[in-house]
Amino acid sequence: MKHYTDEELLLYLDGECPGAVARHLEGHLKECWACRVRCTEIEASIGDYVHLKRERLDAPVPSGAGPKAKLRTALPHSITWPKIGLGLAAGLGLLLWGLWPVREAHLPDARLTPGATRYATREQVCALGPEEDERRPRAELAREVFRQYRIVKPAPRSVEVDYLITPTLGGAEDIRNLWPQPYASGVWNARVKDALEDLLREKVCRGQMELADAQAEMAKDWVAAYRKHFRTDRPLEAHALFVKDQPWE
Repeated sequence: MKHYTDEELLLYLDGECPGAVARHLEGHLKECWACRVRCTEIEASIGDYVHLKRERLDAPVPSGAGPKAKLRTALPHSITWPKIGLGLAAGLGLLLWGLWPVREAHLPDARLTPGATRYATREQVCALGPEEDERRPRAELAREVFRQYRIVKPAPRSVEVDYLITPTLGGAEDIRNLWPQPYASGVWNARVKDALEDLLREKVCRGQMELADAQAEMAKDWVAAYRKHFRTDRPLEAHALFVKDQPWE
Protein backbone atom coordinates (compact mmCIF):
# COMPACT_ATOMS: atom_id res chain seq x y z
CA MET A 1 0.00 0.00 0.00
CA LYS A 2 1.34 3.43 -0.99
CA HIS A 3 1.73 5.92 1.85
CA TYR A 4 1.35 9.66 1.35
CA THR A 5 4.19 12.04 2.16
CA ASP A 6 4.02 14.61 4.96
CA GLU A 7 3.76 17.40 2.40
CA GLU A 8 0.77 15.72 0.72
CA LEU A 9 -0.92 15.18 4.08
CA LEU A 10 -0.28 18.81 5.04
CA LEU A 11 -1.87 20.04 1.81
CA TYR A 12 -4.87 17.78 2.47
CA LEU A 13 -5.26 19.04 6.06
CA ASP A 14 -5.06 22.62 4.83
CA GLY A 15 -7.69 22.02 2.13
CA GLU A 16 -5.32 22.71 -0.75
CA CYS A 17 -5.50 19.34 -2.53
CA PRO A 18 -7.34 19.22 -5.90
CA GLY A 19 -10.79 17.64 -5.57
CA ALA A 20 -9.92 14.27 -7.10
CA VAL A 21 -6.72 13.96 -5.06
CA ALA A 22 -8.54 14.94 -1.87
CA ARG A 23 -11.24 12.33 -2.46
CA HIS A 24 -8.66 9.62 -3.15
CA LEU A 25 -6.65 10.57 -0.07
CA GLU A 26 -9.79 10.63 2.06
CA GLY A 27 -10.61 7.09 0.97
CA HIS A 28 -7.02 6.03 1.60
CA LEU A 29 -7.13 7.37 5.17
CA LYS A 30 -10.14 5.20 5.92
CA GLU A 31 -8.05 2.10 5.18
CA CYS A 32 -4.50 3.12 6.16
CA TRP A 33 -3.77 3.38 9.87
CA ALA A 34 -0.22 4.61 9.28
CA CYS A 35 -1.30 7.68 7.27
CA ARG A 36 -4.25 8.31 9.57
CA VAL A 37 -1.95 8.35 12.61
CA ARG A 38 0.51 10.59 10.75
CA CYS A 39 -2.31 13.07 10.02
CA THR A 40 -3.13 13.12 13.73
CA GLU A 41 0.53 13.70 14.59
CA ILE A 42 0.81 16.60 12.14
CA GLU A 43 -2.33 18.24 13.51
CA ALA A 44 -1.04 17.73 17.06
CA SER A 45 2.30 19.31 16.09
CA ILE A 46 0.50 22.39 14.84
CA GLY A 47 -1.61 22.48 17.99
CA ASP A 48 1.48 22.11 20.20
CA TYR A 49 3.18 24.96 18.34
CA VAL A 50 0.21 27.28 18.72
CA HIS A 51 -0.15 26.38 22.40
CA LEU A 52 3.56 26.96 23.09
CA LYS A 53 3.52 30.27 21.25
CA ARG A 54 0.62 31.46 23.35
CA GLU A 55 2.11 30.18 26.61
CA ARG A 56 5.80 30.97 26.24
CA LEU A 57 5.83 34.20 24.27
CA ASP A 58 2.44 35.50 25.38
CA ALA A 59 1.86 36.33 21.74
CA PRO A 60 -1.42 36.19 19.83
CA VAL A 61 -2.09 33.11 17.76
CA PRO A 62 -1.23 33.94 14.13
CA SER A 63 -4.25 34.26 11.88
CA GLY A 64 -4.79 32.42 8.61
CA ALA A 65 -7.17 30.24 6.69
CA GLY A 66 -5.60 26.96 7.77
CA PRO A 67 -2.88 25.31 9.85
CA LYS A 68 -0.21 25.93 7.24
CA ALA A 69 -0.98 29.64 7.16
CA LYS A 70 -0.73 29.81 10.95
CA LEU A 71 2.76 28.41 10.90
CA ARG A 72 3.90 30.41 7.88
CA THR A 73 2.88 33.76 9.39
CA ALA A 74 4.56 32.94 12.70
CA LEU A 75 7.92 31.71 11.42
CA PRO A 76 10.88 33.70 10.04
CA HIS A 77 10.64 34.37 6.29
CA SER A 78 13.88 32.48 5.67
CA ILE A 79 12.21 29.19 6.58
CA THR A 80 10.37 27.79 3.58
CA TRP A 81 7.28 25.61 3.77
CA PRO A 82 8.94 22.49 2.28
CA LYS A 83 11.43 22.69 5.15
CA ILE A 84 8.55 22.87 7.59
CA GLY A 85 7.06 19.74 6.06
CA LEU A 86 10.31 17.89 6.63
CA GLY A 87 10.79 19.38 10.06
CA LEU A 88 7.41 18.23 11.29
CA ALA A 89 8.55 14.68 10.74
CA ALA A 90 11.52 15.25 13.02
CA GLY A 91 10.00 17.76 15.41
CA LEU A 92 9.08 21.43 15.18
CA GLY A 93 11.82 22.32 17.62
CA LEU A 94 14.52 21.62 15.06
CA LEU A 95 13.11 24.29 12.76
CA LEU A 96 12.89 26.93 15.45
CA TRP A 97 16.59 26.79 16.42
CA GLY A 98 15.94 25.28 19.81
CA LEU A 99 13.26 27.75 20.89
CA TRP A 100 10.70 24.97 21.10
CA PRO A 101 11.32 21.47 22.48
CA VAL A 102 11.23 18.56 20.03
CA ARG A 103 7.73 17.17 20.00
CA GLU A 104 7.45 13.90 21.87
CA ALA A 105 6.31 10.71 20.15
CA HIS A 106 3.13 10.41 22.19
CA LEU A 107 1.57 8.01 19.69
CA PRO A 108 3.24 4.77 18.64
CA ASP A 109 4.21 3.96 15.07
CA ALA A 110 1.10 2.18 13.84
CA ARG A 111 3.19 0.00 11.54
CA LEU A 112 5.13 -1.36 14.53
CA THR A 113 2.49 -1.12 17.24
CA PRO A 114 -1.05 -1.52 15.87
CA GLY A 115 -2.22 -3.07 19.16
CA ALA A 116 -2.87 -6.71 20.00
CA THR A 117 -5.37 -8.37 22.32
CA ARG A 118 -5.88 -11.77 23.88
CA TYR A 119 -9.24 -13.46 24.08
CA ALA A 120 -10.98 -12.18 27.21
CA THR A 121 -14.55 -11.41 28.20
CA ARG A 122 -15.65 -8.35 30.13
CA GLU A 123 -16.07 -10.50 33.24
CA GLN A 124 -12.54 -11.86 32.91
CA VAL A 125 -10.82 -8.50 32.54
CA CYS A 126 -12.88 -6.97 35.32
CA ALA A 127 -11.79 -9.73 37.68
CA LEU A 128 -8.12 -8.77 37.22
CA GLY A 129 -6.33 -6.72 39.84
CA PRO A 130 -4.39 -3.50 39.14
CA GLU A 131 -1.12 -5.44 39.43
CA GLU A 132 -1.78 -6.80 35.93
CA ASP A 133 -1.15 -3.36 34.46
CA GLU A 134 1.90 -2.82 36.65
CA ARG A 135 3.56 -6.02 35.43
CA ARG A 136 6.41 -5.15 33.09
CA PRO A 137 6.87 -6.90 29.75
CA ARG A 138 9.66 -9.45 29.62
CA ALA A 139 13.11 -7.85 29.35
CA GLU A 140 13.96 -9.55 26.07
CA LEU A 141 10.67 -8.32 24.57
CA ALA A 142 11.33 -4.78 25.82
CA ARG A 143 14.79 -4.80 24.23
CA GLU A 144 13.26 -5.88 20.92
CA VAL A 145 10.82 -2.96 21.18
CA PHE A 146 13.74 -0.55 21.58
CA ARG A 147 15.48 -2.17 18.62
CA GLN A 148 12.43 -1.78 16.39
CA TYR A 149 12.08 1.86 17.39
CA ARG A 150 15.83 2.39 16.85
CA ILE A 151 16.52 3.42 20.44
CA VAL A 152 20.06 2.24 21.19
CA LYS A 153 20.51 3.37 24.79
CA PRO A 154 17.29 4.53 26.45
CA ALA A 155 17.98 7.01 29.23
CA PRO A 156 17.03 5.52 32.63
CA ARG A 157 13.57 6.54 33.87
CA SER A 158 12.85 8.46 30.67
CA VAL A 159 10.51 6.01 28.96
CA GLU A 160 8.13 3.20 29.76
CA VAL A 161 7.80 0.13 27.57
CA ASP A 162 4.06 0.48 27.61
CA TYR A 163 1.12 -1.63 26.50
CA LEU A 164 -0.87 0.25 23.88
CA ILE A 165 -3.94 -1.72 24.99
CA THR A 166 -3.44 -2.32 28.70
CA PRO A 167 -3.69 -5.90 30.10
CA THR A 168 -6.74 -4.99 32.20
CA LEU A 169 -8.50 -4.14 28.93
CA GLY A 170 -7.47 -7.42 27.35
CA GLY A 171 -4.16 -6.25 25.86
CA ALA A 172 -1.62 -8.95 25.03
CA GLU A 173 2.06 -9.16 25.97
CA ASP A 174 2.93 -9.02 22.30
CA ILE A 175 5.48 -6.85 20.53
CA ARG A 176 2.65 -5.49 18.36
CA ASN A 177 1.12 -4.08 21.55
CA LEU A 178 4.27 -2.52 23.05
CA TRP A 179 6.07 0.76 22.43
CA PRO A 180 8.56 3.10 24.17
CA GLN A 181 6.45 5.95 25.55
CA PRO A 182 7.82 9.09 27.29
CA TYR A 183 7.35 8.38 30.99
CA ALA A 184 6.91 11.78 32.60
CA SER A 185 8.25 14.34 30.12
CA GLY A 186 6.16 16.27 27.65
CA VAL A 187 2.42 16.77 27.70
CA TRP A 188 0.98 13.42 26.58
CA ASN A 189 3.11 10.98 28.55
CA ALA A 190 2.68 7.56 30.15
CA ARG A 191 1.23 8.96 33.38
CA VAL A 192 -1.56 10.69 31.51
CA LYS A 193 -2.28 7.52 29.53
CA ASP A 194 -2.47 5.51 32.77
CA ALA A 195 -5.31 7.74 33.98
CA LEU A 196 -7.22 7.08 30.75
CA GLU A 197 -6.65 3.32 31.05
CA ASP A 198 -8.23 3.31 34.51
CA LEU A 199 -11.21 5.36 33.37
CA LEU A 200 -11.93 3.14 30.37
CA ARG A 201 -11.70 0.00 32.47
CA GLU A 202 -14.07 1.52 35.00
CA LYS A 203 -16.56 2.31 32.22
CA VAL A 204 -16.27 -1.20 30.78
CA CYS A 205 -16.77 -2.84 34.16
CA ARG A 206 -19.79 -0.65 34.93
CA GLY A 207 -21.37 -1.62 31.64
CA GLN A 208 -21.06 1.93 30.27
CA MET A 209 -18.79 0.90 27.40
CA GLU A 210 -18.13 -2.21 25.35
CA LEU A 211 -14.74 -3.83 25.88
CA ALA A 212 -14.09 -3.98 22.12
CA ASP A 213 -14.81 -0.23 21.82
CA ALA A 214 -12.34 0.59 24.60
CA GLN A 215 -9.69 -1.55 22.92
CA ALA A 216 -10.31 0.09 19.54
CA GLU A 217 -10.07 3.62 20.95
CA MET A 218 -6.76 2.87 22.64
CA ALA A 219 -5.34 1.26 19.50
CA LYS A 220 -6.48 4.02 17.14
CA ASP A 221 -5.47 7.16 19.09
CA TRP A 222 -5.28 7.19 22.88
CA VAL A 223 -4.84 10.98 22.99
CA ALA A 224 -8.10 11.48 21.09
CA ALA A 225 -9.75 9.03 23.49
CA TYR A 226 -8.43 11.01 26.47
CA ARG A 227 -9.79 14.27 25.07
CA LYS A 228 -13.14 12.63 24.39
CA HIS A 229 -13.66 10.96 27.77
CA PHE A 230 -12.18 13.67 29.98
CA ARG A 231 -13.66 16.44 27.80
CA THR A 232 -10.51 18.51 27.66
CA ASP A 233 -7.89 19.44 25.07
CA ARG A 234 -5.06 19.26 27.59
CA PRO A 235 -4.28 16.67 30.30
CA LEU A 236 -5.81 17.41 33.67
CA GLU A 237 -3.30 18.74 36.16
CA ALA A 238 -3.78 15.82 38.55
CA HIS A 239 -2.91 13.34 35.81
CA ALA A 240 0.55 14.84 35.28
CA LEU A 241 1.37 13.52 38.76
CA PHE A 242 -0.43 10.20 38.29
CA VAL A 243 1.89 7.29 39.09
CA LYS A 244 0.90 3.69 38.38
CA ASP A 245 3.51 1.98 36.22
CA GLN A 246 7.27 2.16 36.58
CA PRO A 247 9.69 3.50 33.95
CA TRP A 248 12.45 1.58 32.21
CA GLU A 249 15.67 1.53 34.25
